[in-house]
Amino acid sequence: MHFCDEGIILARKPCRENDRVVVIYTKSMGKAVLRFPGANKPKGILKAASEPFARADFRIYLRQPAAVGCATGAKLLDIYPFIRADYSRTAAALCLCAMLMRATPYRQPSEDKYLLLSGFLDALERGDASPWLALSYSLRLMQLAGYGMEKPISGVSRQLWDSLHDFSFMDFSSLDGYETQRARVRFVVDRFAEKHLDNMLVSDYLDAPDSLSNLVKSKV
Repeated sequence: MHFCDEGIILARKPCRENDRVVVIYTKSMGKAVLRFPGANKPKGILKAASEPFARADFRIYLRQPAAVGCATGAKLLDIYPFIRADYSRTAAALCLCAMLMRATPYRQPSEDKYLLLSGFLDALERGDASPWLALSYSLRLMQLAGYGMEKPISGVSRQLWDSLHDFSFMDFSSLDGYETQRARVRFVVDRFAEKHLDNMLVSDYLDAPDSLSNLVKSKV
């Protein structure tokens, strides 16, 4: 069947001579694997739409019960040019995508996860470089993946905990007064990464983006 679905590219790798295989997260299908015919050609029509963290309205052909679908067209919605122009922000965006990819099973749609990723990519595109960004994203992803905690851990105030879980994509500069509690929040995130994200270092990517050079990989 053919259908259209809005999605964000999480990872990609070459396939055959001119194709690409991508992991995508869409609003209605969730995480899925798609083949992009001809996307690896220098002038491939689907080349830009198959790049990591590109957001587009994709036309998809899926034949049941095939595990891999095929992208037959795409209308780009955002390629986040400000993020791509800066190395540290690019590393951050790749990290957000990799976290969602590793914490989410295939074909289990969640529009809230899609809105979480797109909202934080928008925050990066606007220029938000707060070190709270990674921690807030991680806590919200934990909650949506079923690993969240309703009550804050010892040493973290309820006000800070609730703010980090606020889905209004708040201005993280308002959290500057909670610097002494950041280490406790980072401890929760690092434990989650250790158990469920293949030991990804997710809490320090804005402070030390070079640490991601060997961690952000396109796994299909």
